Amino acid sequence: MKLMNLAGIVGIILLIISLIFVGFSFISLYSKSTAEVGDISETESSLTNSIFSMILGIVSVILALFFYFGFVKMGEYAESKLLKVSSWLIISSILLFIFLMIFGVFYINAVTKEIMEGSSGGSSSFMFFLIIALMIAVFYVISNILFNVGLIKVSNRVKFSKSAGIIGIILLIMLVFLIVLSIFVFISIMSTLFEGGSSLGVAGGMMILLVVLYIGVIILGEVYLLLMSLSLLNASKNFE
Repeated sequence: MKLMNLAGIVGIILLIISLIFVGFSFISLYSKSTAEVGDISETESSLTNSIFSMILGIVSVILALFFYFGFVKMGEYAESKLLKVSSWLIISSILLFIFLMIFGVFYINAVTKEIMEGSSGGSSSFMFFLIIALMIAVFYVISNILFNVGLIKVSNRVKFSKSAGIIGIILLIMLVFLIVLSIFVFISIMSTLFEGGSSLGVAGGMMILLVVLYIGVIILGEVYLLLMSLSLLNASKNFE
């Protein structure tokens, strides 16, 4: 079986799913903005959207695991330990995120109950959970950097890998900036509301930049996924 070829096809499927998810999200957002308060049909629609998004998410995660396994094989054939190891690291980080999300559903409910009951241990437990989540996120970022460098290094043997690696690094920088900017905008809005202000001021301008950056990340992410898939298909053609 040509695993890299199959992984490349899975990547194309992931690309299609991500486009469906983005389109579905915008339609859902528009639907909520035009719906009247207390609209029963809107409540039913929101429930349907949540279930649909959950199904898409589960399918995407399963496919992503196999997709990155394709790069493990690429690393073996292209004799790149960096690409092989970093691919395993990304797979590990995805599995850790899954465990964190499953564990988090029960853990956060328990911690929230402790906080509402006035227990001092609830806040420290919640901080511990956030620290673990942050550590996994940092682990993923480092793994992703190594992965993209690995893609660039096998460019002499695999077509599209260099372009994918460069775009992957740019995308990662944009994502980090997007997260930092989101936190800044959130804090600015909360500060303005707390002080009783009606104008968002700097936060308003930052929100526009946030939307533009978000759209840019989506577009670049789709291009990144496409180039990764093409590199797998090319590696399959060269080695399998």
